[in-house]
Formats: sequence, structure tokens, C-alpha cells
Amino acid sequence: MLPWNFSENLMSHSASMNFKFISTMDTAPWGGSELLWSETAKSLVKQGHKVSASVHGWPSRAKEIEQLLHFGVNVFERKPVSPSWFEAIGRRARLVPSRDLTALAFDHWLANGRADLVCFSDGRVVSNIGWGEKCHKLGIRYVNLCQANSVCFWPPDSVIYEKRKFLKSAERCFFVSQNNLRLCEFQIGEHLPHAEVVRNPFGVPFDQQPSWRATGEFELELACVGRLEPVSKGQDILFEVLSEEKWRNRSIRVSLFGDGSSANSLKSLGRMLGIENRVRFCGHVSDVREIWKEHDALVLPSRHEGLPIALVEAMLCHRAVIATDVAGNVEFVEDGQTGFLADCACPKSLDTAFERVWNSREKLREMGLEAGRKIRRELPPNPAEVFGSRLLEIARS
Repeated sequence: MLPWNFSENLMSHSASMNFKFISTMDTAPWGGSELLWSETAKSLVKQGHKVSASVHGWPSRAKEIEQLLHFGVNVFERKPVSPSWFEAIGRRARLVPSRDLTALAFDHWLANGRADLVCFSDGRVVSNIGWGEKCHKLGIRYVNLCQANSVCFWPPDSVIYEKRKFLKSAERCFFVSQNNLRLCEFQIGEHLPHAEVVRNPFGVPFDQQPSWRATGEFELELACVGRLEPVSKGQDILFEVLSEEKWRNRSIRVSLFGDGSSANSLKSLGRMLGIENRVRFCGHVSDVREIWKEHDALVLPSRHEGLPIALVEAMLCHRAVIATDVAGNVEFVEDGQTGFLADCACPKSLDTAFERVWNSREKLREMGLEAGRKIRRELPPNPAEVFGSRLLEIARS
């Protein structure tokens, strides 16, 4: 059991603190990796603290950024900065040295209004070593929050020293799963005694009551929830399994929920494999509970993860989980008790797990109820408040 019971009064009636969050997310305007830092930012503002955030700038803002601004978080968007006409002429005449104006704008934001603590929210492990060095030169303490890890992110020797220094210089290194932390220590070749595991927020009530779908066209309805990105989420592995003759002859269907950069290629793959009648593309659903009104279990064929929010939400909705044995999946899915684990992210292993699911389909509701009990033993009801309290404790130490 993790020590979730931090003091609830760390922030009460004390001096206001100044926090800065820096998100490295640059592949999409928003994603699940952004939930913890953004909800924590809101929680700290609500408590009377000054909070600002730096995010990658997009042509169109995500609605979540608008909500942060409305809530009182000062947001700096890292967008390309063009030189003035005077500087542009000077550059062409080689009278003015070329400068990265976007980096200079970020440096000004970081140095302006000295922060008591900076929190890097990273979709990998140390995406930008230079930012830690900037904090060090400014005398600003920082923590690092790692949202995902993979052996595919293994750093080469050319940067291993700098990454190790970045992590060791942090006040704390936070990971969303124990396995991601362990892998990071293997990657840098050193233990991180100041590392901790934290949990992401979720989008369903903590006290969600169980409900089940009515009998439908298919005997088994599975949901695959996550961005449409095979390189990480492994939907191609799922499709390959479903294309096998034995699954074509069984009453099973998988619905994909989410958006992503590979939606069209996955649809083409489905047509090529001839499984259009067994796979549905349902897009994004704002209320996750609507998914579980019509589906029996969650399937996650991921190649790498942190701790999938989709997994947490499915278990909170009393659903069993079929997942690959990566990252945080194995920390929550007890094989044969709360779901089924595929040994690795490959068709053979996922097919074996599917076979066990099919043979145990009458027990899925019972397993879902146990999944609901399991997840509530392991998670705090308000992860962002817990993380915010932890940041306050570090900032004041």
C-alpha cells in the first residue's frame, strides 16, 4: 500500500508559494499525460498559490488550456518567435548574431518571478536536459514527473551522463508506475533513492456503482480505449489476432475509442485483414461511463505505457482488463483475478490471453467486481490533491 495519507493541512493559512509547471508534450495539443500536472495546478491555485505553466504552442489551443487560463493559471505557450525587421536585416548583413528567440522567450519566462519549485511533466524520461541546467543556473529547485517509459527510450552513452545528472539533481523524481521507475534506474545504471510513485487523476467517480450491458448482437463486447497510435498502443497486434479464423468464427467484437494520428491507417489495416465487421471506430467519448454501459471488458495491447488512465477508469467501472505485461499494467491487473495478462506485446501472447478470456467469459462480471475493489485499495480518491500536497511539502522543505 502506498503512503497516500499526506497531511491535509500543509497549505492551510500559510504564505503563498510560486509554482511553475513545464510540459514536454509536443505530439498533440493534449493527452492523458497532461492530467496530473494540470489538475494539480488548479488545486494549488484554489489554495491561493501562484501557478504558471509552459506548454508547447499549437495553432489552435486545446480547450483544457483555455480552462487553465480561466482558472487563473498563467500559461506561456512555446511558439516560434520571429525576429523584428531590424534584427532580420542585421542577421542578413551579419551585423547581428543569430539567436533562438523562442528559447530566449522561454528563458525569460523561467527566470521571471522566481519559482519556489518547478515541476517538469515528461511523457518520457528527461526529454530536455537543457531545461534542468537552466534551473540549476538560476538556483531554482525542480522535480521531474515521468509519465511513460520504454526500452525503446534507452538513452545512448552520449547523453547518459547528462540524464543521470538531471535526475539526481531533482528534488524528487516521480513516476506513475513502479516498473517505469525500475526501468529508468536500469537505463541510467544507478538507483534513484529520491524517487516516488504517484498516481494520475481519472475521469469517473471514485464511488462509481457497477452496471452491466444488456444482451446484444455479440456475446462478447470488448473496448480498446486509447489514442490511435500503434507504435505505443499496439492496435495492430489486436487486429492481427482478430483476423485469425477462430476469432472470425466467434461472437466477439472490439470497439476502439479515441483519436490519433493513425486512425486512417488502422482503418485501412482493418479492411486489408477483412475484420471490418469485428472492429468499430467510435472516436472520442467525453463521459467514459458511456463506454462501459455497452462493453464487458477493456483490452490494452500496449507496447509501452506509464499507468494507463483507461485501465484505472475501467477498473473503477468494475470491468476486467486484458493487457500486455508492460509498465503499470501488471501492478494492477492480477492475472486470472481482475483480468488477463499477455506475456508480451505480440500476437501470439495476446491470442493466448484472448483464449483465456473467451473460456472465462461467464466470470467477467465477477472479475470486474474484484477489479473495482482492487483499484480502490490502491488509489487515492483525489490524486491531484495528493500530488499538490507533496509539491508543497517539497517546496517548503
